[in-house]
Amino acid sequence: MSGKPGSKPGSWAALAAALLALTGTACSGKGVAGTCPDLAACGGDPSGAWKVQSVCEFKNPQPPTSMAALPPGYTTPQTPALASPTPSLVTAGDWCSGLVYLPPSAAGSGVIGNIQFYAPPLDFEQGTVSFNADNHLYEIVNTQKYDYTTHFTPSCLQAYGANPTCQELSDALNAQPLPNYQNLSCANATDGGCDCAYTLSGTGGDNGTWEVVGSTLYEFPSLSGLPPQAVDFCAQGDTMTLSGKNGSHLNGTPGMRSMFLTKCAGGVCDASGT
Repeated sequence: MSGKPGSKPGSWAALAAALLALTGTACSGKGVAGTCPDLAACGGDPSGAWKVQSVCEFKNPQPPTSMAALPPGYTTPQTPALASPTPSLVTAGDWCSGLVYLPPSAAGSGVIGNIQFYAPPLDFEQGTVSFNADNHLYEIVNTQKYDYTTHFTPSCLQAYGANPTCQELSDALNAQPLPNYQNLSCANATDGGCDCAYTLSGTGGDNGTWEVVGSTLYEFPSLSGLPPQAVDFCAQGDTMTLSGKNGSHLNGTPGMRSMFLTKCAGGVCDASGT
């Protein structure tokens, strides 16, 4: 494929070769693709609008630590001193998800003072990808979600003097400004506590410029500010596969390894991606 309009002949190929050489010397082998299989990189023409039919994801499990103002971490024990040391400002998790349910006598009775639900890595739900052949701009749009359940023991519910029912807890949680947490409901648990189920959802994507060298698609992100991404691709008619080169993340999305796409009719995907 020829260089981008206005660029010097061969400049994109030279840049892509330099990027490939850099990534090749930085690490060797397949990377961390895990259980996702290798896909053939046959090249072709990726231009057009595409719907993501399926993906392969491989994610490392994360411990159920709560979100905090400062990132979780470890602190090194200090040499004993005469005065007690200042408590560490970092946290190492909270089995109660930071729940503060105010007692009936407190101001704002029945209102949750704090909640920090665990946010697991989200799973891909649907998405579209477009590569414009005229101006060499690309756009990726996807939605992700994860169905999760958090258990609150009786001690978590009663820690601040309240003793809410699971329905009261559910009502109070739904009154919180938690825009990414949907369909939240709490039910009685066998230990006398509550199991609260919810769907955590989010949207993501990126845009920028693209160029093809051989069977490698190079993406130069603008929105995310990520470094250039090297992608193996195989476009054949109305189908295409994308996979992170050497087992790397695809489109800079942690855990995303490969996509299987079909071309949208008329070059435009509607709201449902068809």
